[in-house]
Amino acid sequence: MDTPAVLSHATGAWRTREPVRRSRAFAWLAALLLPGLLPGLLPGLLNADENAPDPPSGIADVESYRLLNLALMVAEGASIAWAVELDPAGATSPPDRGLTPPIDVEALQTPLNRIADPRQTVARAARLFRYARANEDGIRAAIARFAQKSPAAVTAVDPARLAEEALIIRSALAITLEDQGRGRDDSPARSSWRRGLAVYQDKTIYLRNMMEFWEFDRELAAITEKALRETGTRIEAYQRLLEVDPRLDAFTQHLRAVEYVYREYGVPEKTPDDPSDELIEAASQVD
Repeated sequence: MDTPAVLSHATGAWRTREPVRRSRAFAWLAALLLPGLLPGLLPGLLNADENAPDPPSGIADVESYRLLNLALMVAEGASIAWAVELDPAGATSPPDRGLTPPIDVEALQTPLNRIADPRQTVARAARLFRYARANEDGIRAAIARFAQKSPAAVTAVDPARLAEEALIIRSALAITLEDQGRGRDDSPARSSWRRGLAVYQDKTIYLRNMMEFWEFDRELAAITEKALRETGTRIEAYQRLLEVDPRLDAFTQHLRAVEYVYREYGVPEKTPDDPSDELIEAASQVD
């Protein structure tokens, strides 16, 4: 079994049932949870260029693979225009490039950082959103290529835990952005801010709901599998009892002997606790 990925206070524990299928599970998760998140990932996993150069191996590359997926999941629903509006000063510089996403997971998940310096949190979010949108095609291609060339490394990334991590960050950012938007005047810029935030919050709620459904589906499958296994075992036991248990044959012979005595000598007077009639009737129905 996998090591369980412990969720936050609201959702309990998560784990994948079959680690050998995690690359497919992640593609399924990405397509199911956030439509449009990685539309090229599944075809890339199945039809990636076999002549593509082998990616470097090692923990750093697995971590890069995880962070790239996490960056896209956190940035889903955030447009470049909204990112510029969140941090106009940061937008004067070009977006980050390459395959090293500007995402500080610990800083984004730590409540103290969001409370002490919310503007810095907003700036970090805007930078990440701009990076994800500007490099989306390249990130998708890199993810698909890595999954094709290093399937064993991909199994080290738990899709449920990754989605849970993205949900924590998205929820934290949504709260911070909502607080920052309250101080704005009633202007078109404020309306645009709110529209962008509403889209982002809707995607976050959708992610949370689908994660809960995935956990429900996993638990239902486990219960169903257990019930089928136990039912099958009991049916096999009953079949063995009826077919090969010598005690059942001896019991049947005893009933037939009692029935023969009754036929030869007549039915004796029945006592209050005598079960013979019921036994004989049951035996005759079996015959």
